[in-house]
Amino acid sequence: MALDNWKQAETLFHQVVGLDPAAREARLEGVEAAVREEVISLVAAFEAGTDLEPLHPVGQGAAKAELANLGPYALERELGEGGMGTVYLGSRADQQFEMKVAIKVIRAGPGSKALIERFYRERQILAGMEHPNIARLLDGGLTEDGRPYLVMDYVAGTRLDAHCDERRLGVKARLEMFQKICDAVTYAHQHLVIHRDLKPSNIIVTNEGEPKLLDFGISTMVRSQAEAVDLTVTAGLFLTPLYASPELVRGGRISVSSDVYSLGVILYELLCGRSPYDPFTLSPANLIHAITTADPNFPSSPGRPAETDAESPEAIAALRGETPASLAGRLRGELDSIVLKALAKSTAERYSSVEQFSDDIERYLRGEAVQAVKAGTLYRMRKYLKRHKAGVAGTTWQARVAEGRFNETRQLAKYLLFDLYTSVQKLPGSTPVRAEMARESLGYLDRLSASKGRDRELQNELAEGYLRAGNVLGNPFEPNLGKRDEALASYQKALALVEPVGTDRRAQFTRARVWMQMGGLETFTTVRDNDGIPRVRQAVAEFERLLAEAPGDVEMAIETASAHQTLGRHIGQSGGWVMGGGAGAEGDILRARELLGKLPGTPRVLRLLTMNYQISAINRSMADPQAALLDYGAALAAHAAIPAPDRDEPEVRRIRAGLLMNRGWDYGQTGQYGVAMADFEEAAQVLGAISAGDPLNAAALYHTTTPYRNIGIVQGYAGNKPASAAAFRRLISIYDRLMAMEPGNEHHAVHRAEAQVRLGDLLATTEEGMRAAKEAIGYMAQLAEKPGAGDGQLLDAARWLLTTEVKGLRDPRKALGFAQRAGKAGHLADEYLAMALFQTGDAAGAAATIDKALAQVAAPKPGEKASRTRQGLEQQRALYLAGVKASKK
Repeated sequence: MALDNWKQAETLFHQVVGLDPAAREARLEGVEAAVREEVISLVAAFEAGTDLEPLHPVGQGAAKAELANLGPYALERELGEGGMGTVYLGSRADQQFEMKVAIKVIRAGPGSKALIERFYRERQILAGMEHPNIARLLDGGLTEDGRPYLVMDYVAGTRLDAHCDERRLGVKARLEMFQKICDAVTYAHQHLVIHRDLKPSNIIVTNEGEPKLLDFGISTMVRSQAEAVDLTVTAGLFLTPLYASPELVRGGRISVSSDVYSLGVILYELLCGRSPYDPFTLSPANLIHAITTADPNFPSSPGRPAETDAESPEAIAALRGETPASLAGRLRGELDSIVLKALAKSTAERYSSVEQFSDDIERYLRGEAVQAVKAGTLYRMRKYLKRHKAGVAGTTWQARVAEGRFNETRQLAKYLLFDLYTSVQKLPGSTPVRAEMARESLGYLDRLSASKGRDRELQNELAEGYLRAGNVLGNPFEPNLGKRDEALASYQKALALVEPVGTDRRAQFTRARVWMQMGGLETFTTVRDNDGIPRVRQAVAEFERLLAEAPGDVEMAIETASAHQTLGRHIGQSGGWVMGGGAGAEGDILRARELLGKLPGTPRVLRLLTMNYQISAINRSMADPQAALLDYGAALAAHAAIPAPDRDEPEVRRIRAGLLMNRGWDYGQTGQYGVAMADFEEAAQVLGAISAGDPLNAAALYHTTTPYRNIGIVQGYAGNKPASAAAFRRLISIYDRLMAMEPGNEHHAVHRAEAQVRLGDLLATTEEGMRAAKEAIGYMAQLAEKPGAGDGQLLDAARWLLTTEVKGLRDPRKALGFAQRAGKAGHLADEYLAMALFQTGDAAGAAATIDKALAQVAAPKPGEKASRTRQGLEQQRALYLAGVKASKK
């Protein structure tokens, strides 16, 4: 419901809650249907909960009967009062043995009959309970005036939350304590009992540190597990609203999941020292609304205590042995997800049992992946951002520069872009959420930049924020939305803030990172050779300079290594194609490897080292596939050394799939088709699953293209034309999706055309094949004719104009012109130039040129089979020499 409608509903609720049904109906006549239904719902919930315990301690106005003895027990003093009656401390009056007990006596007055029925039910329930963390039922009976009483273990100790704070228990100790409570509730559920009033005051911790669960006064005992799943709440329940589940407050159906929710509230408070809702600023109607519809904040999110609570965030953190920052760090991510899954409004989204809830905590304590992260974190993050965007979140972070709350806005931008961003970037399917964070944060960054642009520290923060926003919007080398122009605009804003930077090292570092990302984006999304590479070289030089100033700076060494190998990748490719290496590519790759080899083998370093060997292998693949296979072996070994939890991350799984995909290509080049297809199929399965789990991630979708290209080509080598054609059709359809996501990315259009022309070769005599080849070759020729066309564009057009199986599309003279303009593409340039020369009648020139190409491709070692590349070049050489010989006759 919109905020204005909710305010209207709240006002009407207070006006009609005390009216009889007819008067209420009259007052609501003409009110908008949605608002009217909300008011009726609130009134129904309020009336169903008329026996709710108050938010504050009840007064002592009700007179109590003077009680001295109950059977063999003497009453010593009152311990407390609740919805059902009064609890006294008692002892054995008959002196048979010494024992302190807790005696609960039902309250007299209106409604006593219903209370007595519940009281008897509690006695029946407790009589069947034998668990070390549940207070035992010892005895029971009736007072002289007919009121029933129960005699239970007296648990000497402190209520749960006070015990944890007094002992300054840390997060781990609190979780372990909470697991014991979960075990007791699970035991109750196994005995077909739902507690329904779990709260800290009903959990006492003994002096020995053992929690004891008390007060089954509103528990429901059911006859079967099936009945336990689906019960209807009746009016007149005594429960504490702050810990009651939404279905309890609404008077709806309950299950063991209702206890899961209450435990979730308890754990929330134990971990972060505040309630998911702020009861001291909420009216009863607001409280009901919050419990039933409002999503709580993350336990780790910046918050404040309730208005009546004198404890500061610093004091709350200190009670857990933490600072506010370190406590937020401990809670962020997995514990956030665990707690919020327990607090889901819908029972279907909660843990299905308390045991499952406790098991997830155990997984967290053991350092294993928790179920809640996958199940609910992204949903909760989206809800957080939605609430914040609407300006109605129950959080202190509704900052606006226009309101003068500058520092809060600054902290919010950092929180969204760095704290929350970091906690979700490893999760599958997180790209839309991270993009929403980035876009939401951009608004804050823009306002901050306009407000205090001369603050150097702020400028650094803003530049880092714009850099990160650009990455999620369009960085092609990590999960992104494919928004190239938006990414570049964000990078430009970052660059403007750190240029010039003077002697500020942090700004210099950020500037180099911006150059790096801009250069990579410009190179990847166009098909011209030098687009972006000068920026990447500039970044590499800056990183090297900064590292020379501080050789022990590990972060700088990592960034420098990453920059070098990224440059090596760009140099070895043109327009997205591997061009057989390039001048300086190997030097950059080896420099990166040297730097990485001196660093501790952290997961990040091992990932970079894996990619280093992969880039080396790709660049060596065409000239020396056997050497490339050795590099792939080294890359897979480095990947295997990454710790298991990190290997499960989508990006790390993608890296291994890329290795298999590229290794399979080299197997295919050396005629090992069976092992090649096995690698391709495994890679396609992994990459397809990652993309399916994150459908708006353009990078993930792009990565799925290469397996199908490789399958199409290698199945062609193996003579399996139907499988080859099917792979190319699949490839074309993926590029259609990519081009819809990134309309301005020429890289995708060129690769789509290559898939079309390959399909055309397979189906050259069919209408489908001729149409595909004609469209593709026409597009390639159009690109190659443009001034400044890159080697990749020129050679693409030359190759297919020379080799297409659709004979009417061949044009050797045009191809010769294109090949003559491509001079920096290694043996490929010489190969296609030789082919063009031969087809235009210059056999001698073709023979001389093919010799130059062969000199750049490794000859097989003794006992090895020549690569397909070398075999093809040797076959062409023989053809050209035969042409020379024939021309001399």
